[in-house]
Parts: sequence; structure tokens; C-alpha cells
Amino acid sequence: MKILVRRGWTVYSTEAFQSARARGLTLPDKSVMVHFDDGYLDNWVAAVPILRRYGVPATIFVSTDFIDPSQAPRPTVEDGATEWRGYMNAAELRALEADPLIELACHGADHARVPVTDHEVDRLTAENWRYHAPLFWRDAENKSRWFAAKQPPAELGTSIYQSDSALTSTMWGAEGTESQTDCDARVRANLIRARHALRDLLGREIDFLCWPYDRVTNKAASIAREVGFQTLTGGRAENREGEDPWLLSRTHINDFAAGSASDWVEDLVFRAKLGVAAGHYWWMPVTAWARRRRAKHVPAPQGPGA
Repeated sequence: MKILVRRGWTVYSTEAFQSARARGLTLPDKSVMVHFDDGYLDNWVAAVPILRRYGVPATIFVSTDFIDPSQAPRPTVEDGATEWRGYMNAAELRALEADPLIELACHGADHARVPVTDHEVDRLTAENWRYHAPLFWRDAENKSRWFAAKQPPAELGTSIYQSDSALTSTMWGAEGTESQTDCDARVRANLIRARHALRDLLGREIDFLCWPYDRVTNKAASIAREVGFQTLTGGRAENREGEDPWLLSRTHINDFAAGSASDWVEDLVFRAKLGVAAGHYWWMPVTAWARRRRAKHVPAPQGPGA
């Protein structure tokens, strides 16, 4: 946030950015939005206090099946909190809904993956089950503490098949691949459930959807618009004039973006990713170097953001 503020970036709320694009306004070259996916507790505990300190607006996308069942807002870093594993609860989300800096939007219901072919890519072990958890949590009732489970969600040795986002892929099973009609019905039900759950929690209609894994197809986007979502992520462009203002393209900012490195390297890679996203392609050698270095030094991600 210091880099954004001190280096002259104009940080838009998503609503303000969309409004400007829809009206055909020319935006400053160094324009950016800040998005957080999944509704993690660390957003409430650590990120929001920092956003408030710098006056930076942001959008937080909530996966509704992961909303924590606890009842009261938990301490933040301003209260000395040091624990932030897990997901936000309803009280915290309502408190953020009242904050003019924060916009809450939908990230689907269950952030699940589904097998898409019979190609086996792994076997479930005590070491890798958290990495593969999105394949097993679709039917779990309360997913907010999935990572704290003592046992894997299936028998050790269970085959792990090639998979993709449950909202964009036809599902393969022992009896074959589901029909496109069944897939469409499943995706539609998931999106309706997520939209209604967030609507009931916040007391307003929800029309902004961020696709899990940043994966979308034309068919999935059509279904999302049918059930009431207007703005979608998943674009592969640069959010410039002439593009669909209701389809947002994003760039992923990793922690440890170049592997284990000094803070100044993290800052450099952050600036480079922003630069490339803004069309300043002379930054690309830095982002390519960081990507290679990260692949060597950082293990595969785990959990719903994997």
C-alpha cells in the first residue's frame, strides 16, 4: 500500500472504476484496483486496518460456504491479534459492509474442483491432502475449518484425477462425464446459492462475481449473467477503453513473489507486476525472473487459492 500511495497510483474502488469505464472516461495511466479473494480472516485481522491507514479502497470476494460460524467480530492487529487462520464470520462481514472503503462481492459458494478426466495425477497422502482438499469439500456442510481437520477427507491412497474449477468444467466420474445440461444445472444452482446467501447476509442484491481460480468459460459467464451477476472477473485483457466494462481482467500478486527474498525484492516485483499490467512491458524481464525463482524456492500452494 505504501508503494501504491507513494508512487502515485490512483486506487479506484471497483464501483468507481466500472462507472468511469462505462461512461467512456479516460483513466490515469497508473490506475489500479485492489482485490482480495476467498474471505480469509486475515483480511479482517490485518489487511483492512492497513487499507484504512492508507485510505485505500478494496473489494473482498467471499466464498459463502466458508463463512465462519462464530458470532462476534474477532480482534485485529490493532488489538494485538496474532492469529488469523481461517475465514471471516457474518459479524465481521457486516462490519466491513458498513465501511465505505470496502466492497464485498461473491466468489461462488464452495470454491471446489471436480475431476475432468480419468487421468490419474496423484494419490492422496498425509502430506498432500490439503493441497487436494478442493476435490473433496463440495459436500461438506461447514468448510470454514477444513484446514484444521486431523484426518484427510478420503482414504489415503485415493486416486487424484486431473481436475478443474467446478464452475467451469463438466465433471468426470466412474460412470463417465456428466452431460452439458447437468453441468449447467449444477453451475447455476451453485451461483444462485452463493448469490442468495450473500444477499441474505448483507441485505442487498449481489451483482459482482469473481471466478474461483480465475477460470471462466463463455458458457459459465452466460449462466452467471442469467442468475443476476452483472460484473465478472476472468478477463484476459487490460481493462482499457473499448473493452467490455463489465468484464474485469486481473493480475495475481503473490506473497514471496520471487521465492524467499528481501523486502526490497518483493517491492521490486510488485512494482514490476503493476507495470506490466499497466502496459509498461519493459518490466517483463523482472516478472519472468521472479516467476522462475519462485518456482524453485516456493512449494506448491495449498487450499482454495491453489
